[in-house]
Amino acid sequence: MNCEQIQNDIALWVGNDLPPDEAESIRRHVAACPECRAQARRVKSALEVVGRSIPEPTYDTADSLWPAISQRLPQRPRKRPDVAWKRWAPSLVATVAAAGVMVAVMVIPPGPAPTPNEVIPRGMGIGGATTLDALQNQTKPDQKNGRRVPNPITTPAHQR
Repeated sequence: MNCEQIQNDIALWVGNDLPPDEAESIRRHVAACPECRAQARRVKSALEVVGRSIPEPTYDTADSLWPAISQRLPQRPRKRPDVAWKRWAPSLVATVAAAGVMVAVMVIPPGPAPTPNEVIPRGMGIGGATTLDALQNQTKPDQKNGRRVPNPITTPAHQR
């Protein structure tokens, strides 16, 4: 192993966190290399300082009051966890239904257009009148040349 590889693993070696075969390889290298030996000493002293800074427990857990208190508390029945999908399922169903309607409208071709003399079904036009009659009710004779022009009273603005 070279020094760069040793430098990466030296903290693991000092902390005894390496498998035995790797630890032996690093031990042999550190014994022969003064730079890696100095790095190992620095890492070891840093780990000792960190180890000393960890405080000792201030009380024994056997003397804790919590076990006695927790036994006195009444046990509440556990609620079943709320299933999140139940909240958004109705929205998903409505969205899928709306998408299905949109696809059907786009995919299904419209029926044939009515011819001018076809009868408009009741409720779809002017009380059973023919398409031609309906068109004639929306036009009026022009005063000047006798041709029929849109009647502003009965013709919607977008058809004028």
